Order: sequence, then C-alpha cells, then structure tokens
Amino acid sequence: MTKLRRYGIIFLVLLTALMCAPMAMATTEISDFNGLKDAFSAGGKDYKLAADITVTEELKTSKDVVLDLNGHVISTDKMIHVGDTVDTTKRGTAGSLVLNNTSATVGEIRIIGTEKHGNCIQVNGDWTQPAESRTNIPSTLTINKGVKITSTGWYCVSVFGKGATLNVNDAELQAGLDLASVAIRGRGNPWDNGTTINITGGVFTACNIYKEEEPGNGSGLVIYHPQSGDLRISGGTFTAYDGIQMKAGNLTMTGGTVTAQGAMPTPIANHNGSVGIGAALSLVTCSAYTGDINVNISDGVKLESTGLGSYAIFEKIIEKSPESEATK
Repeated sequence: MTKLRRYGIIFLVLLTALMCAPMAMATTEISDFNGLKDAFSAGGKDYKLAADITVTEELKTSKDVVLDLNGHVISTDKMIHVGDTVDTTKRGTAGSLVLNNTSATVGEIRIIGTEKHGNCIQVNGDWTQPAESRTNIPSTLTINKGVKITSTGWYCVSVFGKGATLNVNDAELQAGLDLASVAIRGRGNPWDNGTTINITGGVFTACNIYKEEEPGNGSGLVIYHPQSGDLRISGGTFTAYDGIQMKAGNLTMTGGTVTAQGAMPTPIANHNGSVGIGAALSLVTCSAYTGDINVNISDGVKLESTGLGSYAIFEKIIEKSPESEATK
C-alpha cells in the first residue's frame, strides 16, 4: 500500500468519525430580561444566566426550556407560567421548564408578593371548563438541586389542571414567612384535577403563624392538595404551622420528615380552602371537593407536631351547604 493511499484512508476514517460525533451545542448566556423572555419564547436546552435579572413583565412559555441559574437571582413581582393555559375559557399548549444550577452558589428565583398579589410560578395543564371536556396538557416544571425558590407572598409554586406536573429534586422552597403562606398548592375546582407532584428531597418551609381573620389561608402550610391528583414524596424536610393538607387525591410517602409547629385552633375553622389545624398531615374535606383521599405511608417517614393540642395526623369532614364551591 502506498504512503499516499494510506494517508487517504486515515483521512477518510477521521472525517467519518467527525461526521458521526455529536455536535456540541453552544450555550446561550442570558444577562438581561429581554434575553430571558426570548428563551421562554423560543425554547432550548442550553441557557445559562450570566447576571442577576429583574423580570419586568409576565413570563410564559409553551416551549421546552432548560435554564441554568448559574448562581444568579431572578427577581419577579410578575407571574411565571409554564404552559399557556391561563384561564378557564381558552385551552393552550404545554410547556416545560427545567431549573438547574451548576454554580457552587445557590441559584434563586425570588418571587416578590404581597397580601393582595399571589405571584408565583404556575404550572398549567388543562384547566378549562367544562371539566369533562379537558384534554391532557403535559406542562412540567422541574426544580433541581442547587435551586431555591423564595416568595415574600402567598405561594412559591401552583399546579393546576389535567397533565400539570411538578418535580422537585433536592431543591429548596420557602414561602412568605410573615403571611399564612403555602409553598406548593393545587386548587380544588373540578377543572383543576389531574395533577402530579413528585418530590425526591429538599427543604420546604412556610410560615409558622395562624391568622384567624384570613379564611381560606388560615395558617402557614407547606403543601396544600385539594385536587384529585397524585402527590408522591420520597424525601425532604417540610416545616410550617401545618405540614401537608389533603382535601382530595392520592398521597404516597416513602421518605421525608414533616414537622407542624402550630397549636390546634379552637374551634377549627369551617370553610373551604386550607384550614389551620397544626397537624403534620391533615385529611380534611367536604362535598365541595371531588374525588377520594387515599394515603399510603411507608416505614421511615416521620410525621410530628410540636404545637399545643396538635396531632401528627388529623382527619375531619367539614361539611358545608350543597351550594358551596371549592374556591381555593
């Protein structure tokens, strides 16, 4: 074989290898709000923050977005929507948002809320009316290790409608500590059913106060689950006045520690929405909520209540008049 032919064969082999090798995707760095808005509009898997960003208008995505917070902070007093179904009259399309953090410094989404404005990250499945006509819209929010979601208002994350999914993997969620706040919440209308929440670990906190004058939001609560859907927890610590409150749906716990710090109010409020009880796990419902409550708790799960007169697990049916609706 001649030297020229040998070199030609080597060149062809190298060229073939290069053609078959996966092309490395360039990372798009985001340093201002317009760049973040463009990412939500276009979708993509290689976005990385290069600076702290303040959100100046509502964000919404019906694309698949993967965002590396890279140790930076996104501050917002506006809603962030995953999936663009945002009211009961117009069916939108699914979106997904994956929040990562490759920096040694925690990456944060800081939600600025007030007593009047419950800004949050909202995952939108199909929550159009009528409920029986809904389709599956698989919008998904995934919050991974190194990411922290904080809120000075009512909520961190809301999960509404058929197909909506929240995944939390060793992240941190902290709801407003001076309001009767909720870190993760669903909603109890028939058209809000069909959600999935998966938690593999992390730190979850809400406030340790009870405000009798706030019906429907009477106490700090880590997870409020009034909808027919699946809540699966395999790890994490959950701390607030109340821990987890189920009014409908399926709870499967194979790990985790839930600590309720509140005292049991006397009497317990009789209203729709979340109810302040001071229990690590409360199963409280009425006919306004659709679907059964099913709970499966494995060995190794810790449920504890430290407040005066409180219970680790509390069950009660709070029946209201037939015309009552699940508005929270």
